[in-house]
Amino acid sequence: MRAMTYDGDHQAAETRSTLRRINDLRATKPYRTGTMLGSVAVLAVIVVWAVFAAVTGTDADTPQESEPPAVAVEPLTPPPGETAGIPLPEFGAPASDRNGHRIEVPVDARGQVLPQTQPAGDLDASAPPGGLMWQRVYGAPVPFSTTAGPDAISPDGVPTGFAHTPQGAAIAAQQICTRLIAAPREQARAIMDASVIIQGPGAQETADRMLALTVSESEIATLFPVPMAVKVSNYEGDYAHVEVALQMPATARQQGVIASKQDFDLVWADGTWKWVMPTGPTDRSARLMTALDEGWSMEW
Repeated sequence: MRAMTYDGDHQAAETRSTLRRINDLRATKPYRTGTMLGSVAVLAVIVVWAVFAAVTGTDADTPQESEPPAVAVEPLTPPPGETAGIPLPEFGAPASDRNGHRIEVPVDARGQVLPQTQPAGDLDASAPPGGLMWQRVYGAPVPFSTTAGPDAISPDGVPTGFAHTPQGAAIAAQQICTRLIAAPREQARAIMDASVIIQGPGAQETADRMLALTVSESEIATLFPVPMAVKVSNYEGDYAHVEVALQMPATARQQGVIASKQDFDLVWADGTWKWVMPTGPTDRSARLMTALDEGWSMEW
């Protein structure tokens, strides 16, 4: 893996070069079929309801069969906070997402960073990060890791300190995107300024729509489950392409559609991973998945 440093004009030139490679990748047919309308698809309830309607052939506004309610999950032994070296008062009682995955509930709504250690050797890009913990951040499950970060969250809600590894990129993609949707709008603007690269009018329009969204915490909890699987399909040190599969509702799964895929482009700049804002929508049906191919990790 090639480590990159960015400063002054050299940094700007390197970032522009990386963005050109991303645009070339987006122009290819395989990528066009996988690229998402950022997380705006999720935020506008496209991933959960409009895509679901496209699969079932029903109207998105018509009530559908609901998922079973979240159930209480028995505590682990020892509790994950204790395992990670975090005082237990930093966390409340655990909860679960709509699929029953355990989620820790930090006292601080921004989330609780975990003590960081170096991963044991070079991890394969498909491997999950070490010490993975899902925490509820403003109603949504967000991944934290003891080997991939983040190692700090600023007072205005910006996560930093992601590892310069495939796992760090995958954590950063989900941290940035989810916080842009779920966090209070003043924090979302700070995250957009610090952690997102906006290039071109289409990307700016997408960013503006994201910042204009207002979604309640109860809606966030419904929209965001823990991912079914995560995949880093391309990693070059200064660039990563991350894919996240979200499990579809039961009725869609009965018809063979198991997940809806989101794609993220990230570049390593200013010593951190930054999300490259998508420039526009693609065919929603292209993101529907009937199986997981090679490279997906279900250990997240």
